[in-house]
Amino acid sequence: MWRADRRILARRGLAAGAAALALTCFGVAVGGGAGAVEAAPVAEPTSSPTSVPTTGPTTGPTTGPTTGPTVDPTTGPTDEPSGTPTPSDPPSTDPTGEPTTGPTEDPTEDPESGVLEVSEAVFRWGVSNQSNARSHNPVSINFLAAGVANPGGGGRQLRQDQWRAAQGNTEIQKRRPDGSYARATWKGLGTTADGRTAIDMERDFSDHHVVIRGGTGTVDPASGDAEVAWKGTFTVVYYGGNTVFTISDPRLVVEDGVGQVTATMGGFYADRNDTTRWQRATQRNAVIADLPDVDLGELGTTVQPAYDGVRTSGGSEPQRTEGEDWGSFPQSFVKYLVPLNTDQFWYSTGLSTDSTKRPLPMTFSWTAREVTPPQPTPTDEPSATPSNPVVTPPPAAGTPVAGGALPGGTAPVSGSQPAGGQPLVGVPAGAVGTATAEGTGTLPASTQLVASAPSAGAAAGSGSPWWWAGGAALLLSALLLILPGGVLLPVSRRH
Repeated sequence: MWRADRRILARRGLAAGAAALALTCFGVAVGGGAGAVEAAPVAEPTSSPTSVPTTGPTTGPTTGPTTGPTVDPTTGPTDEPSGTPTPSDPPSTDPTGEPTTGPTEDPTEDPESGVLEVSEAVFRWGVSNQSNARSHNPVSINFLAAGVANPGGGGRQLRQDQWRAAQGNTEIQKRRPDGSYARATWKGLGTTADGRTAIDMERDFSDHHVVIRGGTGTVDPASGDAEVAWKGTFTVVYYGGNTVFTISDPRLVVEDGVGQVTATMGGFYADRNDTTRWQRATQRNAVIADLPDVDLGELGTTVQPAYDGVRTSGGSEPQRTEGEDWGSFPQSFVKYLVPLNTDQFWYSTGLSTDSTKRPLPMTFSWTAREVTPPQPTPTDEPSATPSNPVVTPPPAAGTPVAGGALPGGTAPVSGSQPAGGQPLVGVPAGAVGTATAEGTGTLPASTQLVASAPSAGAAAGSGSPWWWAGGAALLLSALLLILPGGVLLPVSRRH
């Protein structure tokens, strides 16, 4: 018996030693692998301000939205005091009535002419669905900003601290799930009204409006004449900030039911082939909307700007004049945007996204109490196969430049493309390549994403010799414990 006990004890001791050896091998493998991962260089973005949704120059989205605007808008222009008020004689000690708690419900009307004198008119416009959508660069989006939004240079993305939801009379609002509108947030720029679904290029838009208050002028609903002007500026941001332009001080003029909205346009000259170019553009007046059929209304009106069947010329891309979605914004609007490298997004060019270029309705309210804006029309699935070819992403080389990311944590997976595999045709300013007619070429440099670094476990994987040695030792310890006595380790007898 004592010999059998010695054999058992010997096997157990050797098994314990083999197990300890296995653990040692595994420890060396894991420690070495982790060190390898820690030492592995990971390409970092350039120092340029990056994606739309960052608080600094990073390639990922920020972790939280702004909870409020940087500047609150005024509710209307304030009148200068006319002089020192004269008190009653003797001064009245009783209030004259209940104070006004809200805006006036009706504009002032001249009893003889029927002309409305307005001083708190509201201008509301969503611009276009494409201005509330993901851009042709899958990791950047298009959106609106109050005031002048300037990323600071060519090929850069607008940072969160450079974006404003409100400035002066101008406010950016987002549609809520119940159909109402509220002040926009940075996080909401990349989501639909539910606040969760990421926006797309051809459907699922962010549904933002620009709202400018304090308009002044006259409205004559009976004759169909009106002239109302607003003071305020907003910025249309495309490709996360690679190209931007501004619209300031819109002015509505209607004569006999036919109208126009003019405004001062500005922005920055940019070049898709030279991302160092970023020069403030000369401001010019332009027609931003032709309104062929205006019913002014007593309190306000909603009007669809002309687009369908409108021709334009002199753009950077040929206009497509066939199909159900062909048309254009006004000629002076498109012409101004040519040197800013963003004109092709305001008329039909044959892309599957042409339907998103159509202007959205404009709503004008003659008092601060707005008329109800129209609800967006549900977007059907794309009815036609995109005619533009798909550009295959090139292999990453060198250090990638700063790329855009969607606000609200909606950045796509590396290597992914938006639904439908839309190509990068007509990509504006920024670090971009040029797609050829055959669909070859390079993606914007901002889409050459940094590959994810391997985890410690993956870095110290089965290729390590320490893992093999540890596995063998662990297997040996198991065999020592389960094989019958005397098979492997006979103990010599004492003589």
